[in-house]
Amino acid sequence: MKKIIILLACLLAIGALLGEDNDPINNYFKDANLENVKAVLDDAYQSQDKVSAQVNLLLIHFNEMNKAINKLEKSATELQPAQRFQLANTYLALGKYEEAITHYDFLNKNFANWSCPWRHKGEAYYNLEEWENAEIALEKAIESRIEHYDAYLWLARVQLKLGKNKKALKTFETGMSYKGKDIEAPEEEFSSEEESFLKLDIYKTNRMKKEAEELMNRLKIKYPESKYWQKIEGR
Repeated sequence: MKKIIILLACLLAIGALLGEDNDPINNYFKDANLENVKAVLDDAYQSQDKVSAQVNLLLIHFNEMNKAINKLEKSATELQPAQRFQLANTYLALGKYEEAITHYDFLNKNFANWSCPWRHKGEAYYNLEEWENAEIALEKAIESRIEHYDAYLWLARVQLKLGKNKKALKTFETGMSYKGKDIEAPEEEFSSEEESFLKLDIYKTNRMKKEAEELMNRLKIKYPESKYWQKIEGR
């Protein structure tokens, strides 16, 4: 993710340097007002050079996103809790995990019984490979909302990383008992595909050969091209 961000930053610089004087993209970088944004969009949709058009769209979207994030960051103390949570989630999606954690920390401190910031902080720590911190955050998410389905599944992932294989199995099973009973739509938080391959990972790690083989055969039919096969087959 960080490589993508660096690449996009380079594209921004190239767009600013190489645009001709009358090019909409060059005018946008001189003055990023609404009129020039619209001009870039209109030019992109009318252009015969689809590659350049897509690059220009990428440039303005990335630049506008960064401007919005920077503006929100400067006024973070004035944001409503839900707005600050969304800012943290944006950082999480961009792979800026430390920045996300800073805002989750604020929400945890001031709204300790709000489960979602704990859960997402656990995900951020997971991506940083800080397994112990991830475990603590996810346990807090569950403590704050006992039926928090996807927090259990993330915790099971973390417990596998910590070598707590039997705990991971129990955590996964508990989480599945709350699927569909939580306030959030399960498929939006943890897809059925992810869930199935996590279950397979847990079975294989716990040497549950019969269960793993039966599940694997079903998954080969349902998800033959899944990106998760590489991880499972590497075990």
